[in-house]
Amino acid sequence: MSETERPIRVVIADDHPVTREGISTILAAAPDIDVIGAAKDGREAQELVKALHPDILLLD
Repeated sequence: MSETERPIRVVIADDHPVTREGISTILAAAPDIDVIGAAKDGREAQELVKALHPDILLLD
């Protein structure tokens, strides 16, 4: 990733903690992805999206 490019900002939503953490760990290892939040349900995902303005919301 060049200095002028910014990472893709991602919020993850999944009701299974192990799945949520696993996906977060895998994505966080990518240099061009920034996991900025993780939600346990749809309501929390909506709140995070409103507050953080991610590029992508990845949900189950």
